[in-house]
Amino acid sequence: MGKIKVLTNFVKINSQKYRRASAESATLGSIGSKRMPIAKVPRFERVFDWKSGKLEFKQVTTVTIDYSQVSKLNARATVLSSAGKVKGEVSVGSNRNANYVLTKFEVFDKTAVPRLLNKSKTTLKNIKNIKNARIISSVWVLVKGSESQMNTFDGSVSISKPGARGEVSITRSGGSTFSFSPNTVIAYTIDKFKWNKKGLKRKSIKKIQTDQVWR
Repeated sequence: MGKIKVLTNFVKINSQKYRRASAESATLGSIGSKRMPIAKVPRFERVFDWKSGKLEFKQVTTVTIDYSQVSKLNARATVLSSAGKVKGEVSVGSNRNANYVLTKFEVFDKTAVPRLLNKSKTTLKNIKNIKNARIISSVWVLVKGSESQMNTFDGSVSISKPGARGEVSITRSGGSTFSFSPNTVIAYTIDKFKWNKKGLKRKSIKKIQTDQVWR
């Protein structure tokens, strides 16, 4: 069981902070703006979803979370069957005996992000037009189930095109899938774009880098 602390604007998991503000907008691979309201915590505002080819993700870790922390999240949970298959989602109810876990998905290879984005001049132009552009590089998803049930989804995965409700289906090479909606994302990481040049001379993205600035 990991060490988890749920606060208003972030979740701290094993000493690492993850953002909570507007977590329902945090679709894996989505690109948007880091909005910084005066005297408020920055939040991610999605502009468009990933559409630059196959971007692979991996399930990094899964940790058990107790009901006292789950009740603070104000989120829905993805439901797993005993065989580890997704059955939908439910509101976090008053059943204190239910098992809940948090599972983390992140970009499998960050060097692939600029390589794929640089193939499209239109996409690069759209990113340049976003003030404080950022990309969602990892998410924590709330799941009603146990750590052993999540073992089905270990390994490298790829993301499918989000549906009308923003649902994401992650499929392993073996064929098993894990689907979740933005309602079940409780925290996320954003990365900023590092360009090859500055200002109007920006032509391509050199790399993405985790944004550790919280104000």
